[in-house]
Amino acid sequence: MRGSQMAPGGFSFDVTELTRKVLIALVAMYVLQLVLTEWLGLPLYQYLGWWWQPAGAFYPWQIGTAYLLNGPGPLAAFFDWLAIFFFLGPVERAFGRKGLLRAMALTVAVSAVLGFIMLATGAVTARGVFIGLNPMITALIVLFGLTNPNASILLFFVVPIKAAWIAWGTGLFALLNFLAYRDLDSALWLTGWIGGWLFMESTRRGGLKGMLPQRASPSERAKARKKDPRRQAAERGLEIIEGGGETPQNGTSSAPGWWSSKDDDDGGPIVH
Repeated sequence: MRGSQMAPGGFSFDVTELTRKVLIALVAMYVLQLVLTEWLGLPLYQYLGWWWQPAGAFYPWQIGTAYLLNGPGPLAAFFDWLAIFFFLGPVERAFGRKGLLRAMALTVAVSAVLGFIMLATGAVTARGVFIGLNPMITALIVLFGLTNPNASILLFFVVPIKAAWIAWGTGLFALLNFLAYRDLDSALWLTGWIGGWLFMESTRRGGLKGMLPQRASPSERAKARKKDPRRQAAERGLEIIEGGGETPQNGTSSAPGWWSSKDDDDGGPIVH
């Protein structure tokens, strides 16, 4: 979905101070990258890009340093910057700078863990080196689309589409691309979408812990037992008998009220 633009009357451009700093840093890093690799011949891609056997040698730090390299061509780098220009500001406004950083950290972590597992198990292969910001840009698109579902985006500068459709459509294309190619690039595109969706869900549920099944603590279980009407009745020497609809609400009860008590054979009252 790179190269998209917010349509007039939709969600307007929001270039924050952080967006400007990130774009300046990315352009400066890319210029330095080109000088070091193309002019001085340093093997940055070999040691900083994410490789895997037999395409190249893997080093643990590559799962993080791969995002520091842009491109490799100027056009690919430009589209990455364009996506940052469009989506970073609105997402920062929606979640705050700390929330944005948490979202990006979660996306990188999810991509690193899932990407490594899929490579190690042979689920995907590395056809070459992975570099760039694709997982984080995909996460930004998800976060923007799900927080501004009715915003209008000009896809490829022509077709107006709602932002929510872009968010879910990106996930669909990421899944199809992953199923079709089974390589590291397609896997990280999908993990970027998963990272953005996980952050949205964790925000909605009050944190990542809220997404996990919760077990009640012993004190909470004790409180629940104390509130159990059957337990309370038993402690008071009462017996609860399930009724079948003889209540004042439906007008079928011939009793004078909700309940009546009478002595049974054991001399105890019955509550019904």
